[in-house]
Amino acid sequence: MENNPILAVDFKTEYNNTSDVITTTRRACVDMNAIQNGLIKKIGANRLPLLLVILSYMDKDGKAFPSQRKLAELSGQSVNTVNKLINELLELEVDGQYLLRRELVGSGTRKKSMYFIHRGEVTGTDAFEAVKELNAQEAKDVVTKTMNSKEIANHFVEVFKETYGQGYTVNYGREYKQIKDKLVGTYTDDVLKSVIEYAVKHYKTEWANDNYPLPTIPMLCTWLANTAYGKWSQEKDTAQEQANRTAKAIEQDDTDRALDLFDI
Repeated sequence: MENNPILAVDFKTEYNNTSDVITTTRRACVDMNAIQNGLIKKIGANRLPLLLVILSYMDKDGKAFPSQRKLAELSGQSVNTVNKLINELLELEVDGQYLLRRELVGSGTRKKSMYFIHRGEVTGTDAFEAVKELNAQEAKDVVTKTMNSKEIANHFVEVFKETYGQGYTVNYGREYKQIKDKLVGTYTDDVLKSVIEYAVKHYKTEWANDNYPLPTIPMLCTWLANTAYGKWSQEKDTAQEQANRTAKAIEQDDTDRALDLFDI
């Protein structure tokens, strides 16, 4: 049984690359075979809740520092009862294993109990740096497939300058947020670039007026992108249909020539 602890505490660390938040979940693990061999009966109905509360305070070093008052509160028992039951748990041995160990740390009146489960067994603890590195790589892979707010804004600025011969000043705080909320992930990169190019280059002939003579990023994020996409998509479909007709005509012409050649 030395290599198969009856009790263990399992930690799982996850890094969320979207919110840049680290979350850790903890679980108390009990060997199923030990339960079927009578572990619960040996621990006893009064001592089991107390043991589980102690387990809930275990850290990644397999140590727990709950006060007796907190143990009493969470196990639903008096402080005196908790003290008695802890002493019984410390004496309890199952299959050659002490389920719980205790050390007194500190000095004088400031001493407190530090609890260990058998051998301080802790399982499933992810190396945070490895987890973060993996998620960072996944995030990098996503970025390479989808333009971010800055890249979209830069493309708009480039097309704007090319079309109108003047620069466009981006309001980074407001317009980056609008791009992120409305455009990022809405279209594929190639389609979004084409929509921006169509919107900027056709704005004066399609949508300009005295109050809004030139396109802006807020326009792009509220109505212009969708409108431009509709027109660009229609023109693209028309061009594709024409290309198909041309290809078919060429193919038919070759067929007619072949028929003439063989006099069929």
